[in-house]
Amino acid sequence: MIDEHKAERIRHIFTLYSQLGCLSRLVHALAEEKGKKTANSSRQTTHPVPSRGALHKILTNPVYMGKISHKGTLHEGKHPAIITPELFALVQDRLMQASARKRGPSPLASSPSWLKGKLRDETGKTLTPSHTQKKAQGTTTQRFRYYLSHRLLTPPRIPQVGDFQHLPWKKLLHISSPHISSPVMKRTTCW
Repeated sequence: MIDEHKAERIRHIFTLYSQLGCLSRLVHALAEEKGKKTANSSRQTTHPVPSRGALHKILTNPVYMGKISHKGTLHEGKHPAIITPELFALVQDRLMQASARKRGPSPLASSPSWLKGKLRDETGKTLTPSHTQKKAQGTTTQRFRYYLSHRLLTPPRIPQVGDFQHLPWKKLLHISSPHISSPVMKRTTCW
């Protein structure tokens, strides 16, 4: 059973958007109709106007034209349509035209890091791929790839108190300092 008052409201939202072609203008137009407050007006309200996101969800919902979407496929619903398929298609075209950016995978993101796992640093650890993007002339973006040693990405580990428990402290305490410093000095002078 359809609530005719709500159905008329949905029809009005679709029709108004098909005329305006902009979600922000739609929010302001709906607010003006009801005399409600928006971010840029000083009128008081008790019922907030739907946000752009909520209106976008309404405008892209195929349920209002009598269909349901399941796993990306539209199927006929068992409920009557509130709006015509033509109005729904017109609104979808307007939404795509007003889209701020093109949807779909970026050609830059689809190019993999070809040397991932193949380059190693001086200790034999694999290098981690990274990139930066720079806008070229116009709207094109160029991606620059580089590889970093994992040691440079992680901060050095600070020794904790319990790290030295495995050392034979009792034996080390009985060794005099010349016995310790002499082998250390020999190794450092050899290099």
